[in-house]
Amino acid sequence: HQSRLTTLVDDNVDTLALSKFTLGKHAKSVSRSDLEMYRTSLSDHLEALLWQQINGAKGLSVDINNSVDRTPRDCFVETVIHRDDFEDVLVIWRVRLANDAHRILDIALIQGGNQIWLGIELRAQVTVLFEQTGGKIADILNRLEFDAGS
Repeated sequence: HQSRLTTLVDDNVDTLALSKFTLGKHAKSVSRSDLEMYRTSLSDHLEALLWQQINGAKGLSVDINNSVDRTPRDCFVETVIHRDDFEDVLVIWRVRLANDAHRILDIALIQGGNQIWLGIELRAQVTVLFEQTGGKIADILNRLEFDAGS
């Protein structure tokens, strides 16, 4: 199941755009190799977060509650993930059409009535860490504990 999750993230999430968004104003000053290291770690982290939500569930189903178009190429899709023996999870996906493919740009989990957007939360953390570490991506990743085991 985890390998299918990896394929799902690789095929459907625009991790490069999400990486650049979370790096914010610092994205342009990061080398290509550091950006790729960051993107790979972000992808692994996203897979781990999604795995935490589905691991152990005997059955999964998803219902689409609503879709709101921001522009003809950018929308929000609200879903409910039903998990047998676990509480349902409300998830909002920001989706963009680019190069004739729909790609996920960000994901929000709704917990306790709060929307927690992965990209927005991460951008706030990375902005502070960029300043504290002098922009060293390896140090930023260590401080974020960006790995599949976190």
